[in-house]
Amino acid sequence: MGKIVDMTFGVLNPPPLSPSKGGTKKIFDFFTTRTLRLGGGTATTSTFTTLFYWHTNKLRGVRFPLWREEKALLLKTEGIKGEDFSPLSLNNLLKSISLIFALSISTTTSAQSFFEPADSLNKKRVLASHLTLGLGYSSSMIGLAQVWYKNQESQGFQLFNDSKHWLQMDKTGHTYSAYWMQNRAFSMYRWSGMKQNKALLWSSMFSVLFMNTFEIMDGFSPSYGFSWADVGANTLGIGLFSAQQHFFGQQHLTMKFSYAHSPYAQYRPELLGSTTPERLLKDYNGQTYWFSLSLGTITPEAWRIPDWLCLSFGYSISEKLKSDTEFYTVNHNNEFLEFNAYRRYLLSFDIDLSKIPVKKPWLKMLLGNFNFLKIPLPTLEFSNRNAPRFYGVYF
Repeated sequence: MGKIVDMTFGVLNPPPLSPSKGGTKKIFDFFTTRTLRLGGGTATTSTFTTLFYWHTNKLRGVRFPLWREEKALLLKTEGIKGEDFSPLSLNNLLKSISLIFALSISTTTSAQSFFEPADSLNKKRVLASHLTLGLGYSSSMIGLAQVWYKNQESQGFQLFNDSKHWLQMDKTGHTYSAYWMQNRAFSMYRWSGMKQNKALLWSSMFSVLFMNTFEIMDGFSPSYGFSWADVGANTLGIGLFSAQQHFFGQQHLTMKFSYAHSPYAQYRPELLGSTTPERLLKDYNGQTYWFSLSLGTITPEAWRIPDWLCLSFGYSISEKLKSDTEFYTVNHNNEFLEFNAYRRYLLSFDIDLSKIPVKKPWLKMLLGNFNFLKIPLPTLEFSNRNAPRFYGVYF
């Protein structure tokens, strides 16, 4: 009596099966030609689309459907002849297979195929990408209208030159936001199987729409106005992403963000925010924008620097309580406090999460979605106000 020496799971679309007349039956899957030797021989392949056995020298299959694909178990055998695999003798084997198959449902094989980019244009994924981005756009407009414009009445459209406000921190924020709007949209369209140039076109249009909608809303706000400087900053972010992706096929320089509560919002909560979500958006003193350069992608391979290791350059400000002036005095508890705004420059290491070599597609996608955040690491700060300062961990 022969014996089963190995079992292997696979997920493939099965080809049509037919009885074999000779000693070799060729079976094709997506990737390569598999060969099964019939009649008392040994299965010489590692993955098939169905559970194969032979009976009276004919090839038969027991299929396990799973969504549009089929999960299959291959039995690698030794010394099994046709009569050894009668339907009666398969009962106990099929019970064992059923148990193994039930357990395999909880594995990530099918989940990984969902998270992997499509090999060709998948219209359902394209539609899902459009709908997801559209929903994100709509919810963001509604949410930010409540946070940013909630106490303002609409007026006639007006222009506003704020190119010198906030020590350009707001412009850096516009560049960062436009960069990441396109980054995420591009990833979604590539996931749907879209070619790179077309994905760049669609993602850039989404970023333009998303970012410039704010400018139009600002144009009708009595406290702001349509800013061509903001439009320029948005364009810079879109250009930064598109140029790298077009010429290099990847992002050597990635924009990042970090935030920590500053002590200054308490003095002007109506402008810098009174809640954490408001401060996150409005208090530029707590924000830092980073440009993380992947060292492994720009250095010789012989240096063996991993692609995920980055040198990061940060920019932030401090003591900025009013947009158009660097000096501000506050009467706080009958005590006059003076603030003099200044720029801060930072140098740190960083980790590009999208370049970490992970094998699980779902984990790779998850890491990519969090790559907009700077990893807290030791940091050096430079400014014209203080001596260089070292942080063991900087947020």
